[in-house]
Amino acid sequence: MHILIIDDDEMFIKKFKNDFDHRFDALCDDTNYFVYTDGLDKRIFDYTYDLAFLDIDLKTVDGIALAEKLREKGKCQSIIFISSHSYLVHSSLIVHPYFFIRKSEYESDLSILFDLLQ
Repeated sequence: MHILIIDDDEMFIKKFKNDFDHRFDALCDDTNYFVYTDGLDKRIFDYTYDLAFLDIDLKTVDGIALAEKLREKGKCQSIIFISSHSYLVHSSLIVHPYFFIRKSEYESDLSILFDLLQ
């Protein structure tokens, strides 16, 4: 499974990767993470991802615009937004995300996501 994670909070990414690996270890023998925390590399478009976890409100990148580019280029079908700004849920719907993880409700949203992905 190829997973793209873009978030400017490195501590959050470490926790998220640990939680994802712990829950899906049995389902995913070979999980490759492509993680970006400070700035993006144009090489992200060189790969195709099974899942993309994108923070919407990054310092230098609009996560919704990035999701649109990933979709346009056929690089990812399942986009899951992550944000501490839950008011952005409605704005994200323009790209038809699979799910939205609110950092303020991380544990409950992640539990729902895991149930959906199984």
